[in-house]
Amino acid sequence: MAKTEIEKSSTLLNQLMPPHVLKNMLEDKALTDKLNEVPLLFADIVGFTAYSANKKPIQVVEMLSELFKRFDQL
Repeated sequence: MAKTEIEKSSTLLNQLMPPHVLKNMLEDKALTDKLNEVPLLFADIVGFTAYSANKKPIQVVEMLSELFKRFDQL
């Protein structure tokens, strides 16, 4: 039996979000976690679309992971 769109969305949210965050969201509570000193990086990677067009998803994720590890080291 095929999953409904709501079931698919619910499954995805359960995989992506910590349980307490999902519970607060579903209860329409405007609570957030407080994080101190969190770096934020916006990146526009030249040639990314062309690079990723002929790669497997895992190859793209590994490349991005390595790239951002290098940023973290800096």
